[in-house]
Amino acid sequence: MGRLLDEGLKNILWIKDPVSNSKLGICYRIPTTEDRIGYLRDIWDRDRGKIVEKLSAARVKWGEKIFEGFTDGSFLKTIDGAKKEISCNPESQNFYPDWREWVVKACSDILERLCLDIFEGFDSEATQEGPPEKK
Repeated sequence: MGRLLDEGLKNILWIKDPVSNSKLGICYRIPTTEDRIGYLRDIWDRDRGKIVEKLSAARVKWGEKIFEGFTDGSFLKTIDGAKKEISCNPESQNFYPDWREWVVKACSDILERLCLDIFEGFDSEATQEGPPEKK
């Protein structure tokens, strides 16, 4: 199957998380041409006449920019003393408005991996889902 070009798609990168040893579904938007140029510019910097590589920082920054959420069951958080599944879907009973802040703060490795796979074309497992069909 080819790449869908429709509006409102959900792109999901499936990552085997080395920390939890589980499969995480990370939702993202396709980077624009401007995003790709910005990412490549952010990899390198000059410091006192020397060229300095900032690959990890660029990957985290741009991974966060294209990160849109995750599939249910991907993350847990200790809330009121109990481990609870969290959701980024406002219609879910497990939805917490701080989901993005929690993931960005705790999972820079996941943001780096997202950027690596999407911006640098790493061979990964990804899927696309169209918007719900209108009835």
